[in-house]
Amino acid sequence: MIIIGDKTLEGVGVGAQCDLRGCRRPALELRITGSSYAELAELFVDNAAFSLRHDGEDYDQSEYCFAGPITDHRDGTFSVVMGKKTELEELREYYARTQAVLPGGNT
Repeated sequence: MIIIGDKTLEGVGVGAQCDLRGCRRPALELRITGSSYAELAELFVDNAAFSLRHDGEDYDQSEYCFAGPITDHRDGTFSVVMGKKTELEELREYYARTQAVLPGGNT
């Protein structure tokens, strides 16, 4: 099961590598049934917080924060790709945060 906001969706997450936003990055392909393209497009946006539920326990997947393509398999299932930040993106953010807190860092 996939938990996002107040919704519980039938589906599973499968780890993958994909090209998303010009970079090869770790990603989750979420295979979902019982939903619509419109609903998934509304739910799975950048920085969407979601969890995967296995054996009654929820596992936070918010590190997968980049929304990717949604594929309609025309058999009642959809695939939604959510990607992680690359190491370079994380380093850039760290550098920006560091500069913001250092005296004279934002000049």
